[in-house]
Amino acid sequence: MPLFYFDVRRKTSFEVDHKGRECADINAASIVAERRAANVLVRGIDFSEERPVTVEVRNEYSQRALTVEAKLATFFVWPQPEPPAPKRAKRRKRTKAAS
Repeated sequence: MPLFYFDVRRKTSFEVDHKGRECADINAASIVAERRAANVLVRGIDFSEERPVTVEVRNEYSQRALTVEAKLATFFVWPQPEPPAPKRAKRRKRTKAAS
């Protein structure tokens, strides 16, 4: 199986993967890269600003094979929605008693 390296780039840091990981093909390597990006993003969550995480995948010849970028963004709705009005109880219809 081919060997792939998963280097992680953040705004202020760059981690080089020296070990690598065997994957069946480039599609399997892309899944590993996507999971790695998501894990790094969630572990280092910082609400002060948006920071993408980039995983650069290299093949066994140290050639860049693909790049995965993950970014977490929060979008607020403005103005904030109002809570729904309380439901009114339904009135039951009176039925005439049989005489």
